[in-house]
Amino acid sequence: MKYIIKEKRFYSSLVKLAIPVVTQSIISVGINIMDTIMLSKLNEDQISASSLAGTYMSIFSVFCMGLGYGASVMASQFWGDKDKQSFRSILTIVLRISFVMGILFTAVTLISPRAIMSFFTNEEPIIDAGTKYLNTVAYSFFFMLLALPSAVVLRCARKAIIPLLASLGAFLLNIFANWVFIFGNLGAPRLEIAGAALGTLISYIFQSVFLLVYLFIIDQDVGYRVRHLKLKCRQYLPRFIKYCTPVMISDSMLAIGTTLLSTIMGHIGGGFVAACAIISVITHISTTFSAGLANAATVIVGNTVGAGKKDRAMQEAVTCFCLGVVVSFFAAGAVLLIGKPYIDIYEISADTKEIAYQLLYASAWNLIFMANGSMLTKGVLRAGGDTRYLIFLDVIFLWTLSLPLGSLAGLVWSAPPFLTYLCLNIDSFVKVILGIRRLFSKKWIHVVSNHKQTEFIPE
Repeated sequence: MKYIIKEKRFYSSLVKLAIPVVTQSIISVGINIMDTIMLSKLNEDQISASSLAGTYMSIFSVFCMGLGYGASVMASQFWGDKDKQSFRSILTIVLRISFVMGILFTAVTLISPRAIMSFFTNEEPIIDAGTKYLNTVAYSFFFMLLALPSAVVLRCARKAIIPLLASLGAFLLNIFANWVFIFGNLGAPRLEIAGAALGTLISYIFQSVFLLVYLFIIDQDVGYRVRHLKLKCRQYLPRFIKYCTPVMISDSMLAIGTTLLSTIMGHIGGGFVAACAIISVITHISTTFSAGLANAATVIVGNTVGAGKKDRAMQEAVTCFCLGVVVSFFAAGAVLLIGKPYIDIYEISADTKEIAYQLLYASAWNLIFMANGSMLTKGVLRAGGDTRYLIFLDVIFLWTLSLPLGSLAGLVWSAPPFLTYLCLNIDSFVKVILGIRRLFSKKWIHVVSNHKQTEFIPE
């Protein structure tokens, strides 16, 4: 119990940081739902096209968030060390990379939208509709790369409410713009799927402008201004590459691996895919709370490590992990409680419903390990700058255990859905076991900031 913090102020700070992140995640889910609902009033080809184009955009957003979360490793520690000049330098590096990569991704998408859609499907009506979508939404990549990493870095300065307000405004604007341009309301042209893309573009323009105006003009704590874009940041590049690149690599490989898991599920059978789709809605909402707590832990523990308080950081990390365990059990219980009534809403065959019931119990069990693995890998260990170890933890077991074992269970052994689902997610179990071992070894604490430290001696 010596590692458990009892101060109310600590828990208050954790909640204040976690709630905006959770709310922002729910808003993001809401945007996808509203797009689907509005396009469903047209035809299935346009729904499919927007979904597949959305898959391409999600791969891109992983890069954006990887850049942001990679930078947050250094930014949170610099903020904890009260080193605003170094904090601004990291933000400058992020914005410069975002500017260049945003132009590059926009150009690639505009040059070959049809080739991109052809990679996902061979059905011409869907390719045609998706090409229209990408021709418009391509311009949003530039603004995504300015908005998403900036939002992550702002959270490191304990300003989580600002990205939340930006997302909320973007969500409302997206709904309104979709209604106007998809259906041609208020005298606007009826653009259908291109209108959905235009709504997405407008929402990202708003979000990036909101965040940058706040950074460059309103905020006084960080004190970042346009002139800081010219800061000389060469001295920070070696550390940026050392600590941030592994995060981008692990997040990207994780996203690719998860996509392959979906492909494996798609080959197991239609009933399995349908059941997974039904269950994923519940589990996604449940994991949102764990993800918010992990993000808050990254900021708080990172600030403490940057301030040179390693023993305190260890206490905060263990406390956050224990909180994560409690939250994960509540989330699993919620899935079991609402899962069966939720499944019964769907008009599906008896076989598919039976698969869904099995996956419900498997997902509840897996959720406990997945949520705690996220707290370790995306939360406290990342906050300590242990990014190279996290490549091993995040990527290796997904590719060497989950993918091959899941393929064998579902495609070769014809294992029951319960067992197949657990095999597809077996890396979650290994992550927790090795992550806990790493946490208590205290080897995860690496001082990224400029704070001078005494040697940390594990007990």
